[in-house]
Amino acid sequence: MKRIIPISLMALLIIALTVAGCGGGGGKGGKKGSIDVYVAGYEYNGSGCVAKYWKNSHGVPLSGETDYTCATSIYVSGNDVYVAGCEGIVTGRDINNVAKYWKKGQEEPLTNGEQTAEARSIYVVGNDVYVAGYENNGTKNVAKYWKNGQAEALSDGTNDAFATGIFVVNR
Repeated sequence: MKRIIPISLMALLIIALTVAGCGGGGGKGGKKGSIDVYVAGYEYNGSGCVAKYWKNSHGVPLSGETDYTCATSIYVSGNDVYVAGCEGIVTGRDINNVAKYWKKGQEEPLTNGEQTAEARSIYVVGNDVYVAGYENNGTKNVAKYWKNGQAEALSDGTNDAFATGIFVVNR
C-alpha cells in the first residue's frame, strides 16, 4: 500500500507537467507567442508542376497551372516572402531549368535558360537577396551564389558542384 501512493503521486506529477508543457502559446490561434509555419515546395496538378509555398497549411501558387516550376527554399522578412526555385524552359529537344526566386509572388530570374540551373537556398539581409544554387557550364555544374542577381562562382567547373544552403553574417 505504501508503494502505491508514491507511484500514484509520481504519475499525477508527470501528467500535470505534460499538460502544463503543452498548453498556451504555440499554434496559429492568434495568442501571444503564436507562430506561422512557412514551407516551400511544388505540386503536380496533372498538367504541370506548380511552385508554391504554404503558410500555416494554406497553399499559395507562384506559377501558372501548366508551368514546370519548383520551390526549394523560403525566407520571410516582415511581410515579405522570398522563395528560391527554378522553372523548366523547353529549348529545342532539351528542358533547361532557369534559376529564379520570387519576392511577394513576383519572379526574378537569375539565369537565362541557355544552360540548366537551379536556386536551392535563399537568405535576405536588409535589401540584399542572397541565393545559393548551381548553373551548368556545358559539361559540369558550377556551384554559385547570387547577390541581388549578380552571380559569384564557388567552384571552377572541373567537377560537378552544387551549393545547397546559404547564410549571411553581418560583421
